[in-house]
Amino acid sequence: MKKKFIKMNDGKNYLSLGNIINIIKKHSKVEASGIQKEVFCGVFNINDIKTTTVNNYLIGYRPIGLEYKKIYLELKNKYLEDKTIFYTIYANIIRILEENIITKDNITIDLINKNINIKNVCKDLLKLSNEDININETKKNNMYELYK
Repeated sequence: MKKKFIKMNDGKNYLSLGNIINIIKKHSKVEASGIQKEVFCGVFNINDIKTTTVNNYLIGYRPIGLEYKKIYLELKNKYLEDKTIFYTIYANIIRILEENIITKDNITIDLINKNINIKNVCKDLLKLSNEDININETKKNNMYELYK
């Protein structure tokens, strides 16, 4: 069976995992918390990963590990029952952006929507998606509506 690959990074005009992590790093107030390893762990809500693994995922074409696919497939399935399922990941990203300890227990949709750093990350992601020729207009419009 042929392995499926996802493009992790292909320059600056591509909505890739590497560019998403770079955007989060760019908006981080504290450089130490904005390192790739920290951001990768925050996005996947895991405690630790080897730096070499992160580097492999952020450059070129790589088959994404089943454990990372599984994380988001499970979250997607649970989202139908629990709309707050991604709050922990948002809390991780806010912690990285601001060095502010926020947990799933004290994060709200209002806090997420009003957070200027999250807005700035989303604005850059939206801009990047508009430059990505691989994203169709329907998805771009959906992202814009969610951003608003």
